Amino acid sequence: MASITGKFAVITGAGRGIGAACARALAAEGVHLALLARTVEQLEGLAAECAGAGVRAMAVPCDVTQAISVNGAIAQVMSEFGKIDLLLNNAGVGTYKCLMNLTEAEWDQMDSVNLKGTFLMLKAVIPHMVAARQGHVITISSTRGFETIPETIGYSATKFGLMGMHSALAQDMKPRGVRVSLICPGGVRTGFGGEDAEEKDPNWLSSEQVAEAVVYVAGVSYPAVVSQLTLI
Repeated sequence: MASITGKFAVITGAGRGIGAACARALAAEGVHLALLARTVEQLEGLAAECAGAGVRAMAVPCDVTQAISVNGAIAQVMSEFGKIDLLLNNAGVGTYKCLMNLTEAEWDQMDSVNLKGTFLMLKAVIPHMVAARQGHVITISSTRGFETIPETIGYSATKFGLMGMHSALAQDMKPRGVRVSLICPGGVRTGFGGEDAEEKDPNWLSSEQVAEAVVYVAGVSYPAVVSQLTLI
């Protein structure tokens, strides 16, 4: 595996759950971090904790559903770091209901965060990676991106969309030196979806196990093609 020490990473949805676990795991590997979430207060303690590992860590408020917010956040990161080696698209939401009970607002929120938010982050970050002819995009998807269960019509639609988005992106990026990876966890014991982590199946993955996979994928050297890692 290649060393990722000294790399510069952007993490969306970094304030809690998988995002926060990934921040801690990457900091332990010597990766400098830009931590993005909607409220900076959610990130300041985490940034201080990561800085305690000897890396640079900045808390950046960002709403991934708004282009002006995304572009401003990435401009701030580039001003501070000068480059972005790794983009971890982690921000996501999920509402689990059957079609008859799912509202238009709930559908729109999942589409805006999971799909549009990822698109806007890619639009803001990829040009910097292409200019440097190096970089790595890792997106947290889900096993719901290729296998559905009841009451996931909206969530699965967005995750299937991410699979198609990244398959096409990898083909565009292959000649440009940018790697594209998807990590597809099964159930994870976090507060995601509005259910307390303690109430979820104890056999499900922990956030830390997903973070271990992120560190592994970030350090693997392979050609600039799409790579998918499924965790169950």
